[in-house]
Amino acid sequence: MENNIIRTARESDRDAVLGTLLLAFSTDPMMRWLFPNAASYVKYYRAFADAFGGISIENGSCHIYGDMQGVAMWLAPGVESDAGTMIDLAVEALSPELAAQSGEFMMKMAEYHPADEDCWYLNTIGVDPSQQNKGVGAALINEMTNKLDGDGCMAYLESSNPQNVSLYLRHGFEVVGQIQLGDSPIMTAMARARR
Repeated sequence: MENNIIRTARESDRDAVLGTLLLAFSTDPMMRWLFPNAASYVKYYRAFADAFGGISIENGSCHIYGDMQGVAMWLAPGVESDAGTMIDLAVEALSPELAAQSGEFMMKMAEYHPADEDCWYLNTIGVDPSQQNKGVGAALINEMTNKLDGDGCMAYLESSNPQNVSLYLRHGFEVVGQIQLGDSPIMTAMARARR
C-alpha cells in the first residue's frame, strides 16, 4: 500500500487504529494529566479512545492514512461519544478527585460545541510519532474538510496539545475558547466556518 493513501477504517482495523492513537497520544498533555502513570495510560487509553471516538469506525467516518501512520475520527452531526463507558473508565482508572475533574472538564468541553446541526466534530486525530511532521495530519484534515466544504458544513475540534493549534489554524479553524480546570493543561476549542 502506498503511504499517502487515505481510506475509511473498517471494523477489522479497530485494534490497529487504537494502537496508532495509543502511540500518538503518549505524550499528549491532557492524556498524561489524566493518566500520569505509564502503566495506567497503557492499560486504559485504548478503551478510553474507543469510547470517545470509536463510533466513527461504525459510522464510516474514521480515516486512516497509509499503513496506519495516522488516524482521524470524525463524528457526524448528532453522533455522540459513549459517555457512559467514559464515566465508568474514569471511576475505575482515576483517583476520585481526578474522575470528578474529568467529568467537569467534559461538561466544559460540551459548552463550546457549536449548535449548528450540520457541524462535524473532529473527535480525535493522531499520528504515529515516527511519522509526525511529514504532512500526515494535514492530509487527514484536508481529506475531510474538502468534503465538508463541498457540502457546506462546519467543523469543530478541541486541541489537547498547544503545539497542534497552528496546524488547525492553517486549515481554517479559529480559536473559540480555552478550557482549563485547576492544574489541568489548557484545551483549545476551535471551529471552522462553513465554506
